[in-house]
Amino acid sequence: MRIGILTSGFLPKLDGVVRSVCDHALKLGERGHDVTILTRRLARTSGRETWHGIKIRRLGPSGFSYLSRIAFAANLATQASLSNFDVLHAHGVSPGMGAAIASKGKGASVVTFHGLTYLYPRSLWYRGAGSYKLGKAATRILAHHVDSIIAQSSAIKRLLMQLFGEELNERISIIPHSVDLNRFRFHKYHLDRERREILYVGTLSRRKGADVLIRATPRILREFPEATFAFVGGGPLLHRLQSMANDLGVRKAVKFRGRLNDSELARCYESCDVFVFPTFGEWLGMVLLEAMASGRPVVASRVFGPKDIITEDIGVLFETGNSEELAEAVIRILSDRKMAARMGEKAREVVERNNDIETVTSMLEELYAEI
Repeated sequence: MRIGILTSGFLPKLDGVVRSVCDHALKLGERGHDVTILTRRLARTSGRETWHGIKIRRLGPSGFSYLSRIAFAANLATQASLSNFDVLHAHGVSPGMGAAIASKGKGASVVTFHGLTYLYPRSLWYRGAGSYKLGKAATRILAHHVDSIIAQSSAIKRLLMQLFGEELNERISIIPHSVDLNRFRFHKYHLDRERREILYVGTLSRRKGADVLIRATPRILREFPEATFAFVGGGPLLHRLQSMANDLGVRKAVKFRGRLNDSELARCYESCDVFVFPTFGEWLGMVLLEAMASGRPVVASRVFGPKDIITEDIGVLFETGNSEELAEAVIRILSDRKMAARMGEKAREVVERNNDIETVTSMLEELYAEI
């Protein structure tokens, strides 16, 4: 099968969407499919390249403003070569618009929404009424013009139907996020280690809530003076977070690790005692599943994605943005290592049952063949 995967971002940029695209492209390629990724051109990248046997085509324009997103969708829609694909699978709204237009009367179009920005708190994204209305209208139009929509959970499917109409029921398939269980292996919990390590993985941005964890550190350190906090990832808040740590007097306990490769990241999950996911808006979060696959208990904000999968036998939810609640949740887990070990074992079981990349890739193949 000839499969085109359309995405606004790709390597060397790395986030949850890019990781998902990479993993599925590689698995589909291993299974004999002819896979091409179509994405934006970035600085110091060529228009055509090959990555692990997967063809990469980069198109203009660069940038992530609303105008550049519209231009990227228009560029995709006018690519005559898109008619050569059996399936166009788009990740996000602007690639989805391009896929929907280019596939009419030709191949099939699929879109995966990894989150709808306008559903997040306005303070995190709002740029005026025009951008809000444009984003909302474009998403509604797209939902009614693609052949199939992928929802990562039953809760997300219900939300999409509430937003765009009950008539979409037959066209929405539930296919969960996936994790490579060979890359993120289960590790027994540290029952006897003296020190404690709290881990954050993600972009250092307002939406991801890294500052909420920084503000929680003094309370946690009063209970566990030997604790350390590892922040993995880069982003616009790095210097502000470093200043906050200095002002709070916790800088020695906080380590900013920057961006890590997969093997380094897997070791971070193994090393930690609890994983913290303090996001203000997320439909799920790949790093949450990676931590669970590694056998670690999780503390997550009570937002749409995490509250759909985090039960009391896997981790603890806290009120979004509340550093005191976050601190108490972390202290509760660190205070009972046997409970934490049980949570980690249960978390791994959940991921093995629902999110194994081999199973999820088979679900994608079945969907592609049906539409």
